[in-house]
Amino acid sequence: MRCPCGCGDDLVINLDRRAGPAWQSYFKRDKVTIFPSYWRDLNCESHFIVWNNRIYWCDLWDEDFWSVDESVEKAVLSALRRNRFVKYAALAEELDLIPWEVLQACRQLESKGLAIGDKGLWSVAFRGRALPRG
Repeated sequence: MRCPCGCGDDLVINLDRRAGPAWQSYFKRDKVTIFPSYWRDLNCESHFIVWNNRIYWCDLWDEDFWSVDESVEKAVLSALRRNRFVKYAALAEELDLIPWEVLQACRQLESKGLAIGDKGLWSVAFRGRALPRG
């Protein structure tokens, strides 16, 4: 893959776990997603994700175009534990969803007061918020 920043560098994305640490690929609705993000420590220092055939820069995560639909939110909310934090990637595997969808659903639920993240904006684990009785 050519670096999307325009620097011209070719990037290697290993998808074969037998060859060492590897990214996970998802093919849904004829679109490809790669997980986790690609973060270059050297040269251009790009940090991006590939989600549904599109490149998203990680510094733009809080933009409106990240929203996922209500059906994903409902599935994630029903899977969140109220008594402990669960990593979004584990929830994605459990629900057979793309990790980026689950992370965004968790963030949307958090903004609605229905979930709690373990570290604020950079949370990787979430739990359901206990709702008041009555």
